[in-house]
Amino acid sequence: MHWRQSAKARLAGGIALGGTVVAGTLALVALAWLIVVRYSQEAKAGSYLAGVALTACLVIAGVVVARLLERQKRAARALEESRDKSEQLLRERQAALEELRASEQRFRDVAELSSDWFWEQDASLRFTVQSTELYAKGGLRTGSTIGKLRWELPIVGVSEAQWRAHRALLERREPFRDLVYEMINESGERRWFSISGKPLFDGRGEFRGYRGTGHDITGRVHAEEALRGAEERNRSLLAAAADGVWIHSNGRIEYVNDALVNMLGYDRAGEIVGRDVHEMFPDEEREALRARVMYTTTKGLATPVTQAVMLRRDGSRIGVETTAASYWQTGRPWSIAIIRDITERKQAEALLRLAASVFDSAAEGIMITGRDDKVISVNPAFTEITGYSAHEVIGKSPWMFQSSEHPKTFYTRMWSSIAETGRWNGEIRDRRKNGEICWLLLSIKAIRNERGEVIQHCAIFADITQRKAAEAALMQLNAELEDRIAQRTAELESFSYSVSHDLRAPLRAITGFSAIVLDKNEPVLDPDSVDCLRRIWAGAERMALLIDDLLSLSRVSRQEMHRRDIDLSDLAGKVIGALKQSDSARDVRAVVTPGMTANADPGLARILLENLLGNAWKFTSRTGEARIEVGRCEGNGQAVYFVRDNGAGFDMEYVHKLFQAFQRLHTDQDFEGSGIGLSIVQRIVARHGGKAWAEGRKGDGATFYFTFG
Repeated sequence: MHWRQSAKARLAGGIALGGTVVAGTLALVALAWLIVVRYSQEAKAGSYLAGVALTACLVIAGVVVARLLERQKRAARALEESRDKSEQLLRERQAALEELRASEQRFRDVAELSSDWFWEQDASLRFTVQSTELYAKGGLRTGSTIGKLRWELPIVGVSEAQWRAHRALLERREPFRDLVYEMINESGERRWFSISGKPLFDGRGEFRGYRGTGHDITGRVHAEEALRGAEERNRSLLAAAADGVWIHSNGRIEYVNDALVNMLGYDRAGEIVGRDVHEMFPDEEREALRARVMYTTTKGLATPVTQAVMLRRDGSRIGVETTAASYWQTGRPWSIAIIRDITERKQAEALLRLAASVFDSAAEGIMITGRDDKVISVNPAFTEITGYSAHEVIGKSPWMFQSSEHPKTFYTRMWSSIAETGRWNGEIRDRRKNGEICWLLLSIKAIRNERGEVIQHCAIFADITQRKAAEAALMQLNAELEDRIAQRTAELESFSYSVSHDLRAPLRAITGFSAIVLDKNEPVLDPDSVDCLRRIWAGAERMALLIDDLLSLSRVSRQEMHRRDIDLSDLAGKVIGALKQSDSARDVRAVVTPGMTANADPGLARILLENLLGNAWKFTSRTGEARIEVGRCEGNGQAVYFVRDNGAGFDMEYVHKLFQAFQRLHTDQDFEGSGIGLSIVQRIVARHGGKAWAEGRKGDGATFYFTFG
């Protein structure tokens, strides 16, 4: 506008100047003409002089006009140039205005697109501008904020310390970003906002206020809370998982759960986190691991369930089953793997394979029935024994094998035992497919689930038909042998008794006449003859003792046995009392466990104790502080009685000879005896169905054990 007004003024000035010059020139010509005419009249020579003067005037006028025209042209050109410059300046200013309006529009568009609203504050930090989007997106009316300080708004969740820090920043006129706070809008809804702002300064650098943008981040806050909740749930799930879980990125382990820590024998997760994932596998497994990791990261798919071997902390190996999936996060690939320890499963599978092998190769027949008592499985031996194939019996009842050889009460007792104890063992007669009756040694066991419910029965049986036939034949043979043995034994015992009885009279004669000869002739006989007579007498006495022991052994074998409950402690006390009475000079400490009872024949039990206690009394005769003990202990679920002494003992190398007739481990010079006593003990124990044995050490006593069956 300024340039346009200057051009018009210069143009008007040029026109006025040109008019003035032309008017002056015309006036000068007219004046010259008047002078010439006047002088011409006076001089009366006017024609010629007038012409000269006119010509001069015209020349002068022409020159002046030419100069004026040239100057006018220059003024016109200057005017044209000025007009062009004015128009150029006008266009440039118009473009600048358009750019300014476009810039302002871009600022508004950017503010609106990059944020939910924009705002301005004056130098006192009170709001002067709030865009209308504040209500649409934040639920707050613009008018409710104008003229207020930010901390005068209904903001919650910001502490006084946070406000002080923010005000200090504003007082320093510093920009700020992402000031997050919570507000309650006009509808009572709690919403979260993020505010950013920068200070404004005028051309003189004076502070004018703040300008900034705001974002409603309620959705983001809710999403973050949901994400944190999901992460916490996932973390809890991973921590509580029974299987091992690890997460790794680029081969570096970033997370492991407690199950994996325990599985691999570590104490803390920190001992695994940060390590190379390949270190957890033996060398021969690592190439396969790299292939699986490459598969998940390049394909973006989960790997199929794969079995592998991992290294525990102590270097031992465990079988595992793994599956993994990959995902991208923070610009790099991540893998999450689930790892299950299958060591026990492998062992169980091996046991199952072994069981299947045993099932198929067992020589015994095996039959399994289900809940409905129908056959669900049989092994090859079942077919060999019964003649039925698997498809002929599966789905059928086992009652099809009954032979009708047993009464109903037999099966009632069988199933009552299975119901009470879960098993039954016994012999049974069943029928083969060809109708033949066979003997089976059968064992039935109930199989229960974890709730204790019977879900199956397993029957295992062996064909004992041939054995039963052999047993019958053997029993017949044994019966015949027993009859023969009883007959021969009776004859031998009768012969032994007769011989023993018939030998007594000659022995009495020998001992009697030897004694008479010694009494009457000892003074006149030479010493050798006296010694011979004494030897004859001692030998006859010893033979008489042997005959008495043989008669005792014979009576033990022939005596009818009547078992009943007896007080073994009382019986032992009586035997010890008799021994003390017969040898009162000895001081023997005898200890008898009170309350010992046994089921035995009283007479035979007394003979057994007399022999054992008599031996203990005899073999402690050279012991300074003799001790004899009668007691009871447990062995293999039955009562075991013993007689223990601290006497001469014996060498265990010869223990097998102790209970044989006439076998002695000591000489007559050391301890007299016939060697029949322990044979009598063995015979009594055998008749009761028990057994006898001994333990000892030479010079350190002996212990004799016995049971009554």
